Amino acid sequence: MRIFEINPNYKSRSIVAENYQEYIDKFGFDVTYPGKSLKDKWDFLEFYLDDLKRKESNFYSWDINGLSFNENTLAIFQSHFQNIGEILDFNIEGEKQKYFYLNILNFENTTLLEEVRKKAFRKNGSIVHKHAWVFDPNKVKSSLFLALQKAKNKDYIDVLRGPFCTSGLLPEDQEFYHIYHKHNMTGLEFEEMFLVGESYADLIRE
Repeated sequence: MRIFEINPNYKSRSIVAENYQEYIDKFGFDVTYPGKSLKDKWDFLEFYLDDLKRKESNFYSWDINGLSFNENTLAIFQSHFQNIGEILDFNIEGEKQKYFYLNILNFENTTLLEEVRKKAFRKNGSIVHKHAWVFDPNKVKSSLFLALQKAKNKDYIDVLRGPFCTSGLLPEDQEFYHIYHKHNMTGLEFEEMFLVGESYADLIRE
């Protein structure tokens, strides 16, 4: 089995919540914490599309712990997404179609074992470090999920990371990763994570 972290492709369009700060002031910062229902507060937000010169895509960058997408994408993923969390619709001024946000409520608290830093080399030879995660694949039960990063000490709170998706846990027609690629979708990038038992020779631990 393989596990990937899902990231937005920032070359695609992005969605902006115009009154996001007002939203936080009204409901409190914890309303954005992943794993919580947003149904009763969702209609307060107002959205617009940014970077209109960029190509249209299936998915859009907005919130790092959820997925934003258009109507055509919903038609393909609806049966898959409705078992993962709540699908919230919203309008964008000047746009005829509806847009949607998957608020992922499905998270696992035993899969993410540790954080590491991966060496990467720029073209000029300098070294940078990218964060990566190590998972125990035997404990992963969901094909699309958030994972809990336990706080290192009492001064910090636990953080949900992700979303992550699998390849090889379920048949391909039931996995987000394979459905996305089968339909040649755009707007997201997939970075492969590390599994228990793999060599970390190229990693620097935190």
